[in-house]
Amino acid sequence: MNAGKWITVSFVLFAAFIATLVVICVREDVNLISRDYYQQELKHSEKMERQQNYLNLPQKPDIRFASGEVSLSLPFYSDITSGSIQIQRPSDARLDETFQFQTPAASEVQFQLRQWQPGLYRVSVTFTMNGKEYHTEKLMVI
Repeated sequence: MNAGKWITVSFVLFAAFIATLVVICVREDVNLISRDYYQQELKHSEKMERQQNYLNLPQKPDIRFASGEVSLSLPFYSDITSGSIQIQRPSDARLDETFQFQTPAASEVQFQLRQWQPGLYRVSVTFTMNGKEYHTEKLMVI
């Protein structure tokens, strides 16, 4: 074989390799933290202010997982006007859940998870109290 044939064979093998990589990459499932991730990042300064408000609280809420439910302990529950708790599974967006709550009737609020699997979860709690917004995030492993 002459050099021209080897160059052609090398080029064809390289093209096949690149095509295989493209097919593998296109089939890969990519889960962002949320669908509107980029829009949320534009509001980063507001989020930082809510987190600072949370850090300034004298008593902080406690978040716990137990037997398929999330418990949120709120020591100042009567002052809260509204809030939400968002549970995200970074490896599988189908397991993400969001719960809304208004002024709780008790200091502990419980939310039943539809489905959950052992692994890493990101729990975000946002609430409004006395006209201020508060936000915290916690990583939990079940």
